[in-house]
Amino acid sequence: MIYDLWYWPGIPGRGEFVRLALEAGDIPYRDRARSEGERGLIADMKARGDQPPFAPPYLVAGRRVIAQTANILLFLGEKHRLAPASETGRLWVNQLQLTIADIVAEAHDVHHPVAASLYYEDQKKEALRAAESFREERMPKYLGWFEQVLKVRGDWLPFQEFMINERGKDGGEIEDVELIGMDEARPSPEAINAIESSDVIVIGPSNPVISIGPILAVAGIQEAVADCGAPVVAISPFVHGRAIKGPTEDFCRWAGLLLGTACVFEAYSDLIGGAVADEPAGDFPVHVTETLMNTPDARRRLAEETLEFAASLAA
Repeated sequence: MIYDLWYWPGIPGRGEFVRLALEAGDIPYRDRARSEGERGLIADMKARGDQPPFAPPYLVAGRRVIAQTANILLFLGEKHRLAPASETGRLWVNQLQLTIADIVAEAHDVHHPVAASLYYEDQKKEALRAAESFREERMPKYLGWFEQVLKVRGDWLPFQEFMINERGKDGGEIEDVELIGMDEARPSPEAINAIESSDVIVIGPSNPVISIGPILAVAGIQEAVADCGAPVVAISPFVHGRAIKGPTEDFCRWAGLLLGTACVFEAYSDLIGGAVADEPAGDFPVHVTETLMNTPDARRRLAEETLEFAASLAA
């Protein structure tokens, strides 16, 4: 999809934040007002039906018209992976953007403290007073808050360093997860063929965020699983409501996933037809059995029961 961005062609203001996101994400868009001018912008805004934007910038995405800078960035961040994957992370980034919008609005109002419709020369005396207050009181408050945010949030750790050197920081708070290179990652033809020709697909009891999640994030994998026609079953990574080892619980909390059997239905809701776990999950189809695979016999039994359960779903 190619977006249409509408913003004043000669005013470097709030629309620049949207342009920066579009350019940084290499997202195709047309800067419509720069080609059609202010008259074209005003005419388009007036023709926008029962949910018109109050003012530029606004983004046209198919039939949707999305206005307000923070709202547009919230949309682009989730749609194009420019923001964290979790709802908590996206809301935090949106909070940062809204705070930036506040300081930008206050800086603008310094020039027009009496009325936006008046020229600066008509309110110069008031503007000088407002500028002094903004420099001495408001700017330090805003910038001090952003410096505090930068200090509080920890450094990024490569995955192997986090898991091996830091031992997964078991029990620690996961601030964010970033999958680098996903835009270029592609599955092999053999992998897609194996999925498409499968009789059953079993999603193992691995961490749904950092083990299964990156696999499903590769372009084409999730679609292949969804379209293969075979029953898809997930084995819960939790035994008696807890992870056996590693920071699975910490990553699930970060992603907003419930701990326990319901986790797999939240993580793979569009893919699986049922789950294998040691406890039920409401009305979801679950084959309840012992899932601790601590012996060869236990692993064999669980595999057999999983395949039988998948066959029952297909029937």
